[in-house]
Amino acid sequence: MPPPETILKLPDDAFRAQLRTALARIRTWVASMGDVARIEMSEADAYWRLRAEPAAEHACPFELIVHADQHFDLIAGPETYEGRPIGDVQLLAQLVEAIGQGRVITRTLVSRNTDAVRSVETLVALEGGAEWRGECLNEPLASAIQAEDCEAHDRHYVPYRRT
Repeated sequence: MPPPETILKLPDDAFRAQLRTALARIRTWVASMGDVARIEMSEADAYWRLRAEPAAEHACPFELIVHADQHFDLIAGPETYEGRPIGDVQLLAQLVEAIGQGRVITRTLVSRNTDAVRSVETLVALEGGAEWRGECLNEPLASAIQAEDCEAHDRHYVPYRRT
């Protein structure tokens, strides 16, 4: 995933057209998951929102909010990522599908010496081998605790639908 400062915005009409295609793909996913998750969708002029609460224990609940300014907010499991640039609009459908398939890890970096949490990352394995990554640093400690002095505690999620 390129750094946020290198992600270019699309012209509004191109963004809206691509968003319609991505949302159609997401709506197909929603229709297929109605029996294994409680799903809410809403929209207004400035945003589109999807919230999914899976029935399966240990699956990852999420909320995705797409803003007209070409940014999105994602709550995946316990973590919140706000104001992320979209870049490739198809990323939105890929995130939804990957989370539903259980391809999510919440990684907590904990100091080996003090057990203090340095950061929490959410990793979503997208189709084709790409990965979306969000990180929340514990600002007061992140500069004092180096990542190499930490151990990773991973929480893996299961798919919404088990076959």
